[in-house]
Amino acid sequence: MRYHRQVILPDFGVEGQRNLSDAKVLIIGAGGLGVPVMQYLTAAGIGHICIIDNDVVSKTNLHRQVIYTEAEIGQSKASLAHKKMQALNADIKIEGIQTDLKTENALEIIKSYDLIIDCTDNFPTRYLANDACYLEGKPLVYGAIYRWEGQVSVFNYKGSANYRDLFPNPPLPGEVPNCEEGGVIGVLPGIIGSMMANECIKILSGLGEVLSNKLLVYDAKSCQSQIIKFKKRKDNPLSGESPTITELINYEVFCGLNEGSYELGDIINTAELKKWIEEDKVFQLIDVREKEEYASINIEGQNIPVSKIKTETHQIEDDIPVVLVCQTGKRSMSVLTFLKKEHDFDNLLSLEGGLKSYLK
Repeated sequence: MRYHRQVILPDFGVEGQRNLSDAKVLIIGAGGLGVPVMQYLTAAGIGHICIIDNDVVSKTNLHRQVIYTEAEIGQSKASLAHKKMQALNADIKIEGIQTDLKTENALEIIKSYDLIIDCTDNFPTRYLANDACYLEGKPLVYGAIYRWEGQVSVFNYKGSANYRDLFPNPPLPGEVPNCEEGGVIGVLPGIIGSMMANECIKILSGLGEVLSNKLLVYDAKSCQSQIIKFKKRKDNPLSGESPTITELINYEVFCGLNEGSYELGDIINTAELKKWIEEDKVFQLIDVREKEEYASINIEGQNIPVSKIKTETHQIEDDIPVVLVCQTGKRSMSVLTFLKKEHDFDNLLSLEGGLKSYLK
């Protein structure tokens, strides 16, 4: 009786439900996208669900990650998700693993599952999940959100294209802000996560038209969506004609992070910057956030967004100190690393902790 409403669907029936009950699914991420995905797959009766996440609940999560409560702030998301999903459906197996998916553990973790679901919010893990799924022959359901827009696709399904066919190269570090830096409307993860769960059910039940070789883009402001078709790339380093990636790599380095190309001297702290301002020290202040973020709150300075850095390098002084700022310090440090490496700047400083620290 629990699954009666979907069992009576034409073409679904008892066989479709058995397919779900026999399936083992891995959900990477228990945040904005992971929450609706796990809820609907648990309710649908997927036989074995594993949720992997190394984060804890924060107050800023609560407007979109609706299974968590104020009393659970600071607690492990993986542990809470395990407990709550098992309470939702005691007839299936739920696991919660508190760890990050890494190069060292990805293949070992995913090999036991029939379907992998990428609910992450960073590019290193997306490329890692994609490559691991390809190497292990696992289909991957992908979702991403940004402000008012979301994306859904299915990779490596019955030989279909994968993430590297759609996005061959990662963006410049910090060029695409995550939810913490760029914001997101709270209902969007619920919409996109539900679409992802739907793709999972279609794949496992063998029904419907799967979003393989297609990217669904949804705009919550206009309530419009479009489907973009894409193909396999011959030059895909993972699955192309002459593959160069035959094992998992260092994805932090691949995405331009943690290259070790900056030193302690490249950082300025809040106290020192405030002292410079009070003493009217001559320096250039550049805010690398997007224009909407800058308009919302700033400490003055020149606004050159990360997305414009490559074409606006001529605006950066080279004979006085230049302080780069963003919301948390991640994007500004990424810009600093890029400018030092590609343009030989030696007068740059990144504000440690960003505006989040400065405005405390």
